[in-house]
Amino acid sequence: MKLTAIIQFLTFVTALLPLGTQDELAKGNISAQDAAVYIRKQVTAGGNTIKLIDGKTEEVVGLTNIAGNKLDDYRNLIIESISFKYATDATVTDAAAVSYITSDVPLALRNAELVLIQGNRTPINIPIMSLISGKNSSPSSVDGDRFKLMVWALIREGQKFDLNIELPEGAALGTGNHFVEVGLFGAQTALKASA
Repeated sequence: MKLTAIIQFLTFVTALLPLGTQDELAKGNISAQDAAVYIRKQVTAGGNTIKLIDGKTEEVVGLTNIAGNKLDDYRNLIIESISFKYATDATVTDAAAVSYITSDVPLALRNAELVLIQGNRTPINIPIMSLISGKNSSPSSVDGDRFKLMVWALIREGQKFDLNIELPEGAALGTGNHFVEVGLFGAQTALKASA
């Protein structure tokens, strides 16, 4: 992502941003840097929703690099691509201690959807099968193990958001321990130090 494209995107979605951020953006006081948010979690199919990020999310190295479900002032996350990986192990229960792959994803997860909800917006609602390289995904949309969004998604500052996996009714993952890793890649904004 280039800084000019990021600023153009923010200008395009400026009405979604708080007034303070709109003012600082107009003054040229907003900077951007690369961002990679990841979440690793042990999952079960004991319901239709697997909560990946919510208000109880704690930043723990190896599990996730985001705390809670609300971004600080002037921090907006612009998502350009998404990765989805899977792991299973008969005995390990630590999501940071398994190797994640993009193949052999159980049917229950392949047929699920990754959903990001913020307020009354749903910036991301995408079938997980589209996020898995080589599994019913469009070759032009998959770059390595990342699914490139045709339209960037925005997680805006100061408003709660949730990232969930919505499973099909009656989905089962089978025996053993199951884990998912979701990566959100793009850029994040900040107030320039001199502002």
